[in-house]
Amino acid sequence: MTITDANLALGRLNPKGLLAVDRPVPVERLRAMIESQVGKPLGLSADAAAAAVIRIANDRMAGAIRMVSLARGHDPRDFALFAFGGPGRCMRSRSRASSRFPKVLIPARPGLTNALGCAVADVRHDFVRTVNRLLPEVADDLVRRVLEEQIAEGRATIERERVSVERIDFVHRADMQFQGQSHILTVPLPGLDVPRDALHRLFEAAYWQRFQVELKEIRPVLVNLHTAAIGRRRPVSLEAVAQGEPRATLRAAEVERRSVWFAPAGPTLRWYRREWLPVGASSRAPR
Repeated sequence: MTITDANLALGRLNPKGLLAVDRPVPVERLRAMIESQVGKPLGLSADAAAAAVIRIANDRMAGAIRMVSLARGHDPRDFALFAFGGPGRCMRSRSRASSRFPKVLIPARPGLTNALGCAVADVRHDFVRTVNRLLPEVADDLVRRVLEEQIAEGRATIERERVSVERIDFVHRADMQFQGQSHILTVPLPGLDVPRDALHRLFEAAYWQRFQVELKEIRPVLVNLHTAAIGRRRPVSLEAVAQGEPRATLRAAEVERRSVWFAPAGPTLRWYRREWLPVGASSRAPR
């Protein structure tokens, strides 16, 4: 059973709106299947079983939200939750992790947002070459030679993909560590010509900024050289995607009223056609 099935069973999706389905299953038959295959082994009704599926999905999404917010030291209260994807607007998690967001943004076409991202996002390829040598043993021209090879490989890769880009930018970095240590620091490189002495100074500055310690007696090691080839995409106008046919009032945008399951009751809700919503319209959400 999919999350879409659960949302259909709970009345949160309109079965008439699934235009890509060749042979739609009647909602009553779907509810019977959910009850027999999921609910009965657990002693749950069809509604409770479908709600349990939604809750598990929400908890998984909340875990992913924690990984990109709380686990990285970011307070969700400083951000807005962007609900995209086909069922994105249905999957606002009620869990503690995501309920801390003060605002939820739902784009005009949530089901197209992934595809739009593919159309507007820059194209990026990362290349790495392991060196793993003491810095005094690195040849003066090694850094330049490796970075030039990575630039050529990155340019050829993007051209081979035939993706239309305005230009290709290259970002260079070096992974370095002190001999005998396991911790690696990534040092941004200002360009291709970075002699050993300059690379040493860059690493010492990065180490001091990170640890507030100088280790003059320990030799640095050049571990890896990185190049990111970034193809900058041409701007894409989103006006056509956001266009609608707003009605004069919120009532004029209403298309139906349908019962929706929200524990512990199933209220009858007003359903609106999104592109008909007037600018600035607001309504209260079910709780």
